[in-house]
Amino acid sequence: MGMRKLSQEVFALFKRTFIDSRRNFIAEADDAPVDAFLGIALAQRGEQASRDPQSQHGDTAIARRVASARSVVKSFVIYQLSNSLPPNGSGVGCGHYDEDGVEDGGGIARLMNDYVFGTCFNPDVHENNVFLFLDHCLSQLSSPFYSGRDEDGYIATKAGLYGGLNPKEMGNYWRQHREHIRGLDCQNIQRCVFTPNYIASYRDDIDGVFTVLDELADEATPALAVPDELQPASS
Repeated sequence: MGMRKLSQEVFALFKRTFIDSRRNFIAEADDAPVDAFLGIALAQRGEQASRDPQSQHGDTAIARRVASARSVVKSFVIYQLSNSLPPNGSGVGCGHYDEDGVEDGGGIARLMNDYVFGTCFNPDVHENNVFLFLDHCLSQLSSPFYSGRDEDGYIATKAGLYGGLNPKEMGNYWRQHREHIRGLDCQNIQRCVFTPNYIASYRDDIDGVFTVLDELADEATPALAVPDELQPASS
């Protein structure tokens, strides 16, 4: 009961602040001033932190740590509010609960998925939102140690790519926007995603993401009904 009430109150605050006003939480996390991540002790190093973390010139260590912190904030909030995992001994997602009441039907998760895919990642709202989507995917790569695959570095997997979002909704999003995103020639974009464990680049890692997204899109496609006249005859 305590977790339900807390989850509902946290979601209500998020909904009032971002969903109802159609503000893009992910974009705002990217645009938050570096001082919000540094604290008082490091405030004097704001100029270093404000540098482009992808720059090859000058000391970008602090800038990269801030970029990594942004990824953590975005991933953590989206994961906690969007996943509908029930209590199983390792925690429970806020999305498991409804916006109000005690039915626990996953209503928060549905609202969050609608918001993330319909607002935050939607190129019809802002053309750059597709890069927020791809950044999200690149921040959810998995270690091959846990995936059982004999590869170096972090890789895209179906089990990890959605990061708490609904994999079917991610597949549907990809089906809708795949042609547009592939046409952006992302493999030649000089853009990186920084996380505490790795740095992912569009050049090196986006192809693997596309492969997994294609699989999610295929699985999200509803099976076509077979007309009665084409059904195999019963023995």
